[in-house]
Amino acid sequence: MAQDKTNVYLLAIVGIVAIVGIVVLILNSGSGDVSLNNISGQVTAAKTNSTVSSTSTSCTDTDNGIDTSVKGTVTGTWYKSTAKRSYADNCKDAAYLYEGRCVASDGADGAAYAYYITKSCSPNSCVDGACVGGCWDDGKTVTYGGKTYTDYCSDANTVYDYSCSKGTTSIWQHSNTKCSTNKVCKDGACV
Repeated sequence: MAQDKTNVYLLAIVGIVAIVGIVVLILNSGSGDVSLNNISGQVTAAKTNSTVSSTSTSCTDTDNGIDTSVKGTVTGTWYKSTAKRSYADNCKDAAYLYEGRCVASDGADGAAYAYYITKSCSPNSCVDGACVGGCWDDGKTVTYGGKTYTDYCSDANTVYDYSCSKGTTSIWQHSNTKCSTNKVCKDGACV
């Protein structure tokens, strides 16, 4: 019975020491360096409030930051994650660009993490991961002034065709084109 009381007292003392240790760590957490002693020797853990940048969280951007006129690729550890990946700038639609960039741990410009933002291309258009001016024609759609116009069938034998003016990328046009004999209009093309 006396040994049971001794064990209870020992457990109580260990519990109190643990609580005091936790309180000391909490009180020290805002004051800089924290030092811990263990059986094998002295261990020191430095606590800082500055941005962390290391080779494990490095980031590169082939267009050197926010350059909407160039398609770039950002590569590194993804912001607020441990996943490493590459992200190529790409168009959300004809008017907006998803632009990759490198950011610091607080989200400001930096070199620690990969991230992307949405940028408006206005008054230009987003084409193949970059904001570009003028008229762009891929044969099925025309992108001009941040809007995309898609060829369509105005009836069973006629294509309403959008195109850029020959010799320029600054003017777009449209025309009704009749399909040749034995062809019909389907999905904006004579087939």
